[in-house]
Amino acid sequence: MKKDYIVLFIGNVFILCFTTFLLYLDKKNRESIYIQSKINQLASELEIEADKFDNIANIFFSTKVENDSILEILKQSDFSKRYILYTKFYKDYKILRKYGFERFMFVLPDGTVYLRFHNFNKYGDKLSDVIEFFKANDSLSIMDKRFLDSLVFYFPIYYHKQLIGSIYLNVPFYKVSQDLSKTFGKEYIFIVSKEFINLKESKSFIESDLSKDYFIEGQILKNIKNYELINQFNQKAKNDITEKLSSKESFVIFKEIDEKIISATFYSIKNLLQNKHVGFIVSYEEDNTFSISEKTFLTALGFLFTLLIIINIFIFYVLKLKKVAEEKAITDKLTGLFNRNIIDNLVEIEYERSKRTGKPISVILFDIDHFKKINDTYGHDKGDYVLKTVAQIARKTLRKSDYIIRWGGEEFLIILPETDLKGAITVAEKIRQNVENFYFKDISKVTVSLGVTQIKKNENLENAIKRADQALYLAKNKGRNRVEFIY
Repeated sequence: MKKDYIVLFIGNVFILCFTTFLLYLDKKNRESIYIQSKINQLASELEIEADKFDNIANIFFSTKVENDSILEILKQSDFSKRYILYTKFYKDYKILRKYGFERFMFVLPDGTVYLRFHNFNKYGDKLSDVIEFFKANDSLSIMDKRFLDSLVFYFPIYYHKQLIGSIYLNVPFYKVSQDLSKTFGKEYIFIVSKEFINLKESKSFIESDLSKDYFIEGQILKNIKNYELINQFNQKAKNDITEKLSSKESFVIFKEIDEKIISATFYSIKNLLQNKHVGFIVSYEEDNTFSISEKTFLTALGFLFTLLIIINIFIFYVLKLKKVAEEKAITDKLTGLFNRNIIDNLVEIEYERSKRTGKPISVILFDIDHFKKINDTYGHDKGDYVLKTVAQIARKTLRKSDYIIRWGGEEFLIILPETDLKGAITVAEKIRQNVENFYFKDISKVTVSLGVTQIKKNENLENAIKRADQALYLAKNKGRNRVEFIY
């Protein structure tokens, strides 16, 4: 008996230590995932903000600059006519400044500055390195091209297909910071690497209290509402921050200030012109989520000491039930296809991929012709057989990257990533032929009608499905067993 107790004790100690280790790893993993999500969130906020300025810049360029009278002046490259352009655009420049744009320049094709609206008397110098960078990197993403010494927007100007100059717009970091705070309700600062800025020309920058290697625009400090709280945080976390800043990689720091958990997310920004680290955008906010991980870990250990065996059995049981429930939740029992429950997650994934790649997404909606008649004539068992068989035929016709969903009854929805309307029509026709050519036992011939459309830019899936349904309705009205499409 004593030996059994010893074995049981050793077994419990082993399980306790091993499970504690696993819980600790899980805690660290959840913390890592959460930290990365905060970094991704800040990156998204910055992208949204940059897009906002980008839209303004694009609207300004397309509505104000691209007209013959302006282009004719710029084409002549006559410095004596600079004042004409200055007069024409002065009010526009004032409006741009209200939106946050500080610099507005006309630049000649060789990079020579023709006109600075923020400094009329300074011209004739060159921005060749910047202009050449933009010309050579058209394939880069918007964010890659924007971060030079600030948020930068460049537009080449063509007249009768000839490059006659360009426009160069700039939004300083402190303006971006102010607008981010208004939009997302957090505090933001930019700290810029000492290596990157020219301290002689950039007199508005002062040394950051986080590190002597980073500087901050003085205007940012003037607009921080909770400056005292942020200052306390920076002083308390200075050693941790200084150490992580040296890596030049994104990171998150958590500290308790006045009984509140404050997080500072540092998102690293790189300038691809010189392939250098520019600095960090930092967001500060109250954050109680991160501490939940520690509390969860301690609570789990408490239960583990008293109910070790029961907890382990319960965990395995719950995980098994969860897996079964998830599979049931997204799978149609009869056909084995996805059901409607997966559509939201699926659309989010494919829409994000489409935004990144710029490639289209198309939709096919189809159903089985005269399915009610099949059920009434041959019985529901044969109807189920037809449903399963049609689902299998369609699935085998599609690529692994395509999605087919049982939409309801005898209706099926197909989502085709990276496929335009023409390609989708081809796929739909293959499905139609494969179904028509298949021999259905005791029934012989079964046909399907299909409606096809391509999802438009920024269109939600619901509208695209409605359009595919209209095309399906058209196919049925034209005699069934056919493919119709609507743009």
